[in-house]
Amino acid sequence: MSTAPLHRLVLFLLLLVLGGCASLQPDYEKPRLSVTSIQLLPADGLSQRFKIGLRILNPNPSELALSGIFYSMSLEGYELLSGASGQIGTVPAYGEKDFSVTAATDVLNGARLLHQLLSSPRDKLDYSFKGRLDLSNWWVPSVRVEETGEIPLTAKP
Repeated sequence: MSTAPLHRLVLFLLLLVLGGCASLQPDYEKPRLSVTSIQLLPADGLSQRFKIGLRILNPNPSELALSGIFYSMSLEGYELLSGASGQIGTVPAYGEKDFSVTAATDVLNGARLLHQLLSSPRDKLDYSFKGRLDLSNWWVPSVRVEETGEIPLTAKP
């Protein structure tokens, strides 16, 4: 007996399942993550800790159940802050949720950035905030988001 019909059946079922998963949310739009505040916390040895206010915007017609987030913030390409949290909850459909997380500094990258800034002064800093949102559903296990921009160091006249 040939196994070719069995292989075809398994392949057909696999394609059917994958096609069904793709059609569950064809208009799914990535959530947006933005930094709303940064507050200095008491230092812990050489490492400085920060409380970072975040806002998640859900542009989709169904609620967004989050099981966790991993995030990092870089200045001039040096990753300075990173952290993780599993205490976020649910973002309503077409809604937003504010929450805060704590992050610790990378002392060595901070020293490297300081050395670069002292040896080559500038009037702005490039920043990048990256986050991986882990969702509680199985068809979209995680979403990566990034916010980039510039921080001016000189006052405008």
